[in-house]
Amino acid sequence: MRVQRGEVWLANLDPTKGSEQAGTRPVIIFQDDIVAEFSTTVITIPLTTNLRHVSLPTCLLIPSGEGGLMPCYNSLICFVKKLKTDYDQNNSQTANSF
Repeated sequence: MRVQRGEVWLANLDPTKGSEQAGTRPVIIFQDDIVAEFSTTVITIPLTTNLRHVSLPTCLLIPSGEGGLMPCYNSLICFVKKLKTDYDQNNSQTANSF
């Protein structure tokens, strides 16, 4: 499976501990393409619809219809095998801005 920086994938984030985001949710691939090509893990940022931290400088609000809030302080390493579906948002302005 090939993943590229800026793509949005649906990922199963379970199991989790503490306040980590859990369940199946969209994530943005944040890892360099060359590293991702040869690795079994990727750096991701889970998306959330919880806007209570929107004013933090480490969060990026994604335009309506494309996602929600990208809390960059909450990046995590995800096994590639936990990525389920490519949201195919290659034409997304948000994905292309990375």
